[in-house]
Amino acid sequence: MYRAAHTLAGIAGTVGIEPVNHLSMALEHAVSRRNQAANPDSVGALETIRQAIAGLALMLTDIAGFHEPEAAPVLIDALEALYLELSVERRAALAEEEGDAGRGGSEGSDSGETSDAALDAEQLEVHELAISNGRPQLAPITRAAASDSAERQRTRVPGNAG
Repeated sequence: MYRAAHTLAGIAGTVGIEPVNHLSMALEHAVSRRNQAANPDSVGALETIRQAIAGLALMLTDIAGFHEPEAAPVLIDALEALYLELSVERRAALAEEEGDAGRGGSEGSDSGETSDAALDAEQLEVHELAISNGRPQLAPITRAAASDSAERQRTRVPGNAG
């Protein structure tokens, strides 16, 4: 389901169908968070996901009928509120990564980057999608992702000979 939502969000963003792009992206992020959530099988959360899928189906039906799909801000907000509590296992893994980074072990100059690298690997794709679609509130910004995004923004400035 994650890949389908990701693909649909990307295609809709490419062709400029913002309502589908925004709802697909919110669904993608919710499904991604579900994998690390404390209660991934919450009936309420799964119902919200079902409603998002049904909403996307209606939007695609509108498009097929040559009608502009309506935005779904309430559903997007509901998806963004899902699965915010991490599972015990994920919290333990993050705490361990932070502990390893703080100990300054034998890795030398890399010792402080363990936690950021782990978070960046998980969040970079989501962060780039959120930034490219003007919705940075969908993903927390990690240091490496933020500097990477800032570098890309500098290279895209029209007239920048630099």
